[in-house]
Amino acid sequence: MQAKVERAYQFETDWIREYAKAFMHCESGIEYSSDAFWRERISLVDIRNVFRNADVTYADKLNGPGATWIVEGDDGDGGYIVAEIVVISETLTVKVVKAIRINRREEK
Repeated sequence: MQAKVERAYQFETDWIREYAKAFMHCESGIEYSSDAFWRERISLVDIRNVFRNADVTYADKLNGPGATWIVEGDDGDGGYIVAEIVVISETLTVKVVKAIRINRREEK
């Protein structure tokens, strides 16, 4: 029997996925800069899709309330997005600080 590999940020990954399912049905579920999204050609739907299927690849506690997380995942249309977010779980606040679209080439 093969051992299950535990991800380094499994709790954070589960949290952001459940947050997206429960609270991101409208724009009120997330704080973001529409200009930053526009520059990267990212929509709120893209971010929601990323969060619903995301992997948290980095997490660090802030000096004040909350933590900074790096979230990566598919946008639902074959694209890949990496986002830096600030999460304050006590108030269910998620703010997208930065998001970039990564172009991945299909390898044969």
